[in-house]
Amino acid sequence: AEAREQALPAGIVTFLFTDIEGSTRLLGELGEAYAPIRKGFGEAQPYSFPRSVNRLPGFIMVGATDPRGITLEALRALGEMSQYEFAPIVVSGDGSRKNEIAEILESSFSEYKYLQKLDGPAVASWIATSRFAIIACGSSVYELAAMGKPFLGVVVVENQRRLGAMIESLWRVPVVADGSKEGLVERVADGLSQLLTHVESQAGPSFSGIDLKGAERVFDEIEKSVDSREKG
Repeated sequence: AEAREQALPAGIVTFLFTDIEGSTRLLGELGEAYAPIRKGFGEAQPYSFPRSVNRLPGFIMVGATDPRGITLEALRALGEMSQYEFAPIVVSGDGSRKNEIAEILESSFSEYKYLQKLDGPAVASWIATSRFAIIACGSSVYELAAMGKPFLGVVVVENQRRLGAMIESLWRVPVVADGSKEGLVERVADGLSQLLTHVESQAGPSFSGIDLKGAERVFDEIEKSVDSREKG
C-alpha cells in the first residue's frame, strides 16, 4: 500500500471527461444549426481542376468502406449520362475496389482525380472545386450544406437511414435510400438527374439553419446546461 501511495502524482491533477449526460439528446433538440464542421472548411480554396470549363467536376465520397460498390455504380451512372461531360473527383477511404474504379475512370472520363486518405482541409478544397457531390448520408452532409454544395445523398449503411430521411425532407435534396445492388445504378441516375437540374439552374437546395459555427454553438449550449445544473 505504501508503494502505491508513493507512486501517486503530486501537485495539481487534471481530469478530462469526454461525455456529458444528456449531450446527445441536447444535440437532437438543437438541430442542424449545431452540426460541428471540421477545421479547414471555412477557408477552403478550390483547386485548378478540370482543365476544360465544359466539364462538370463532381465530388464522390461514399466513406471509409464501400461494401455495396456504390462508388462504382455512381461512376457508371455518370458515364451513361451522355448529355453531360463529367470530371469525377473520387475519394476512396480504404482503397477497396481500386482496380475496378480506376478502370471505369480511365475508360469513361477524359479528366478525373482518384484520391485516398485525405485530411479535412484537402477534402474541403476538393468539395469547393466541385459543382456537385455524391456522398454517403453521414456527418459530411453537414459540411457540404455549410459550403452550399448541391449533393446526392446515399444511404450506405443502416444507421444512415434516419439522417437520409431527414435531409431529404428538410433540404429537399435527392437521396438514394435503398442501397441494394439490384437496380442501384438506375436509382443513382434518377437522383443525379434531379440534382443536375438544380446545378444547371443554379437554384440549389436551401440549406437553411447551417453554417460553419455549429461546434461553437454546441459548446455554448453545453456550458449553459452545466451552469444551470450547478445553480439548480
